[in-house]
Amino acid sequence: MFDTHLHVQRLEKKDRYVTPCLVAAISEADWPQLRRLHDYNPQQWLALGVHPQHAHQWQNTTEERLCQQLDKPGVVAVGEIGLDKRLAVPMEIQELVLRCQLRLAVACGKPVVLHAVRSFDRLIPMLKQERIDRVGGVLHGFYGSVEIARQLERLNLAVGVGRLILDPAAKKLVDVVQAVFRDFLLIETDAPWRQPCDDWRLVWNNILDQVAQLRGWDRHQAILITDENARRIFHVPQGEM
Repeated sequence: MFDTHLHVQRLEKKDRYVTPCLVAAISEADWPQLRRLHDYNPQQWLALGVHPQHAHQWQNTTEERLCQQLDKPGVVAVGEIGLDKRLAVPMEIQELVLRCQLRLAVACGKPVVLHAVRSFDRLIPMLKQERIDRVGGVLHGFYGSVEIARQLERLNLAVGVGRLILDPAAKKLVDVVQAVFRDFLLIETDAPWRQPCDDWRLVWNNILDQVAQLRGWDRHQAILITDENARRIFHVPQGEM
């Protein structure tokens, strides 16, 4: 089982055993702690970047520091980055910071972990302009339509399927899970987003089971397919998972 999006730095210490997984940074302040966590548990792979909620903290020197971090052991992606129209941070600032990080990801050959809320209309053209298809990645916490998922596929971007799929009202996401190519499906918990949980492995398993049911896979197939997708997208060698 490979959880492709969680925030170990925000979990209780007793829950930090989750592995293998991709741990996403929110701000530059997360970077040193996440690197220490990877040193302790090498199967906790890292996505380092600046989330749109912290885009106003971006400085002229941030890009250089991020570039240096991307060469460190265990850092496999640039993230969590993106656009979010709910935030108080002006969209002009969010877009500037996102574009800087997209260009850095392409230059360094790192996939991206994207966050998008009410912003596909502005995000997808930017992804095309910056040729993000060269490195690929994932749109995490996906909630959009099949049409949007297809556009992401053409950009070499997977969809991260999270706890929303457990909501009976999430009809649109059900359609997406059934429609996208199997190579573009990832399983994530986004722990500890919104609510605490006694066992994040159980949450991951519930999401996996729902995806398996929707795709007509057995549990073993679902694990093999989604783990292989994670390994391929984030360039994690098979022997290190």
